[in-house]
Amino acid sequence: MTDSQFNDMNAHSLITYILENHHTYVKSSIPMLEQFSKKVVSYHGGEYDELVKIAALLKGLFVELLSHIEKEENILFPNILDLQKIGKDDKEINPKSESNQNLIIAMIYEHENALKVLGSIKNISNDYAPWGNACKTTIAYFAKLKEFHEDLLQHIHLENDILFPKVEELIKELTGKDKDSESNELRGELSDLDDELF
Repeated sequence: MTDSQFNDMNAHSLITYILENHHTYVKSSIPMLEQFSKKVVSYHGGEYDELVKIAALLKGLFVELLSHIEKEENILFPNILDLQKIGKDDKEINPKSESNQNLIIAMIYEHENALKVLGSIKNISNDYAPWGNACKTTIAYFAKLKEFHEDLLQHIHLENDILFPKVEELIKELTGKDKDSESNELRGELSDLDDELF
């Protein structure tokens, strides 16, 4: 699908697409990558130290991603869907809008961290290119890592660049307030913190 098609979706349809195509993919891919990682480190870790480094990075990344997905599925996405249902005079608007704004900023921050980890893995693996005499398992492992990275890029793009702006626009319409300046300020603070951490 194209960005134009995604932009034409409402928040509910886009969330459904993300859940069915990207969250499901992440959840099903993590066990497979864990098995690949354990196997190649066991057989080749002594000779190729980069496999050990990749395994350590993946372990932390998977914990963060699963926690991230849980927060989206149990808190943020239901909040967004609730926001679509309430009217302009509803007393829940301000609490809902503030909650969603804060959660969105937190999710964007976690997205950035995940991409940095995958960027490190990409560099360590020489752009997911196995060594010349690599075994079939290692070749399959690196191919899956590359696929996982590409899927996460699209996953994050859909949320950061299409879904979250839709939510901010909905909040603006419901409250009559421009949240852009507040959102940009929070994003700037997180960017500064991100620079300090990494």
